[in-house]
Amino acid sequence: GCQYHWFGSHKQTSGEDQMKVLALLSKFRSCRVWIDWSKEVEPNLTGMMDGVRHSDMFVLFLSKDVSDSYYVRLELEQAVRQRKPIVMVQERDQKNGKAFHGWTGKYAPWYAKYFGGCFTSIKYERKEAAVGIMMDALLGRKMEQSQARIDSNVFYANMEKDLLYPETLKFVETKVRLDSPKSWLVASALRLTFGDGNYTFEECIKHIDDEKVERIVKDCRLEGMEAIKFRKEIAAVMGVQGLDRKS
Repeated sequence: GCQYHWFGSHKQTSGEDQMKVLALLSKFRSCRVWIDWSKEVEPNLTGMMDGVRHSDMFVLFLSKDVSDSYYVRLELEQAVRQRKPIVMVQERDQKNGKAFHGWTGKYAPWYAKYFGGCFTSIKYERKEAAVGIMMDALLGRKMEQSQARIDSNVFYANMEKDLLYPETLKFVETKVRLDSPKSWLVASALRLTFGDGNYTFEECIKHIDDEKVERIVKDCRLEGMEAIKFRKEIAAVMGVQGLDRKS
């Protein structure tokens, strides 16, 4: 196994308290957990990426506006790159105003369309009688045999059927020359704008307008030469010069 049993990913404003409970209950069962408030970890980007890599499982807490979190998105990308078993724990309590309402934020991944029915999903419980059942579902058996592993393999198989994303990632890495994990974020944002259909990367990119390009620049936090290079390479594929006017 890995250094940690699971890595906890959550939006602080709506999921931090619940994730602390999950981490504490897991520790009571002798499980090591990577959680950003722990004194045992480095809560920076490098520490987060390493934490995902060295965890057996990725636990994503679904709460209000989780898909508006830049860092949750990067953590999820790393988990997908590492083909980690993913478990989603969902906040459904409407009373506290923190319930999850779907992948509607600016950092929603292009592959969210494959999530339905492909991940082990657990309802976050507060009642004492149901908490034990929740933790049994979360921790389960050894990961190689767990439902989380089986469910996640279905997701990865579906995702890898998409032929357009590899072309998009190749463009971002070789032409724009962005390093991971930011390259993953930009490629995913581009892929999301393309929609579905049997089209090539070149055909799709021709429908990217200035507004969409600038939204990706802003949301993916491209700065300086990163932003300039991105605009120019998009324009080069389109065969126009309009998109480099902000360089």
